[in-house]
Amino acid sequence: MKRLVMVGVGATQLSLLEGLAAGHVKAAEPVLISPVSAYVHDGMLPGWLAGRHDEAAMSADLAQLASRAACRYLEAGIRRLDAG
Repeated sequence: MKRLVMVGVGATQLSLLEGLAAGHVKAAEPVLISPVSAYVHDGMLPGWLAGRHDEAAMSADLAQLASRAACRYLEAGIRRLDAG
């Protein structure tokens, strides 16, 4: 197994976190790095602006999601990657 480093948060990272939590994805050391602490589903923004959704319905706490997936979470940005 290899280390899985996820940079930023979007649909792909959320899917990987879900797979890790369910045991469908295996990684020796999964790590999620994001400069923000919450994921906001941008597809729900029009509904939020129209008053149909509240902020809690369209956002997710990244530390909590990572914890469920047994994934280390770092609230930080990155400047470069060194695959070595």
